Amino acid sequence: MLSAPRSIIPRRNVAGLTEVIKILTNPFDALKQIKNAQNELKELYEARQVPNKHTFIPLKDYFPRKQEEK
Repeated sequence: MLSAPRSIIPRRNVAGLTEVIKILTNPFDALKQIKNAQNELKELYEARQVPNKHTFIPLKDYFPRKQEEK
């Protein structure tokens, strides 16, 4: 019977297991952290939006009309 070397076999991450235990023991805190992260991402998204700029430049023979000046 062939066996794989120990370096190939994935080992369990202790830090990952402790995170799972924290979530199972205190789910409300985990949900609060998720909501905070969502709010932060939403704020970053809104901050990175390109503001609308008025780029209309009247030409030399431009005669203004009310619809175009809005």
